[in-house]
Amino acid sequence: MNNPYSDSKWPELPERSGTEQKILDAARAAFVAKGLAGARMQSVADSAGVNKALLHYYFRSKMNLYEAVLQDTMARLWSCLRKAVQAYPRAGDIRELIHTIVSLYIRTMQANPDFPRLFLREVADGGRFLPSSGDCTG
Repeated sequence: MNNPYSDSKWPELPERSGTEQKILDAARAAFVAKGLAGARMQSVADSAGVNKALLHYYFRSKMNLYEAVLQDTMARLWSCLRKAVQAYPRAGDIRELIHTIVSLYIRTMQANPDFPRLFLREVADGGRFLPSSGDCTG
C-alpha cells in the first residue's frame, strides 16, 4: 500500500560544504540577533572563521545569504516533519499522526531555539522572504 504523503513536494536539505554550513550557521545567529538590516557581512565572516571574500563567493550578497539561511532553516524543519509524515501508515489513527507532528515540531523548536526567533523576526519585518503557501488570510 502506498503512503499518500510520499509523493509530496517537500523542501530538501541541500548538500553543503563544511565551510558553507559554517557560514550559514554564523549568519543565522547574526540575523536572529540583529535582523537583516542590522547584521553585518564582516561580522558573519569573522564568526564563521572565513574572510569576507569567501562569504561573497558562496552567497554573493547579504540578501542571498539571508534567503539561504531561511531556506536552510525551513529545509531542516521540513526534513524532520517529512520523515514523520512519510512513516505514517495510511490506515493509521489521524490523532496519532497529529500528536507525532506536534511533538516533533515542539522538540525541534526546543532543540533549535533560533528557528522560531528567525521566523518571528522575519514575520515582524513583513515576511517577504518566507515561502508562500497560498493565501490563508481568508
